[in-house]
Amino acid sequence: NNNNPNDLQSTTGEISYQAAILALQNAKHAKQSHEERLLREQYEAMEKQQQKRRDREKPLSDRFRGKDDDSSPSKAEDVTSPPPKDRAAGMAIVKTIVKQSRRERKREAVKIETWSGSNAQQDKKDNEDSVDTIEEGKEEKDEAYYRKMARKYMEEAAFRYGHPLALVRLANEALGRAKSDGS
Repeated sequence: NNNNPNDLQSTTGEISYQAAILALQNAKHAKQSHEERLLREQYEAMEKQQQKRRDREKPLSDRFRGKDDDSSPSKAEDVTSPPPKDRAAGMAIVKTIVKQSRRERKREAVKIETWSGSNAQQDKKDNEDSVDTIEEGKEEKDEAYYRKMARKYMEEAAFRYGHPLALVRLANEALGRAKSDGS
């Protein structure tokens, strides 16, 4: 058992670096999950509108009796003909996208309000978080949370333990920000 302080420091730096990489992967998965949820909402809005159109096209007698005659396909459901253009379904998708973007803007406004206040207790809590905590609460966390945790662990690995890959990654991020701010 060789308890060399340099070995311990490099091991701890590697652990912090790996925690940052894990948090970045979780951020990627959270973003994908969020985008899939948005697409599902859009698809469901389109389907709902198309169902309304199909219901309107049914003869009145079928609507009141609740009877679906599946023995003969209607024009709208004929497999050989292309589906008719459904402007209402397109409008339903657009309305859903507008609702989603409004919800996202409202969520961002709330984040800005909470961040502008005193964050001493939140910062203390964030500093006590570990990779295990990230894994346990993954379904509740969003991309921004994971990116924040990744940055925290990356900075710890780079500045506290001198992890070379963490230093390079942070330097590249800083160069990217400087480049985008300057143009």
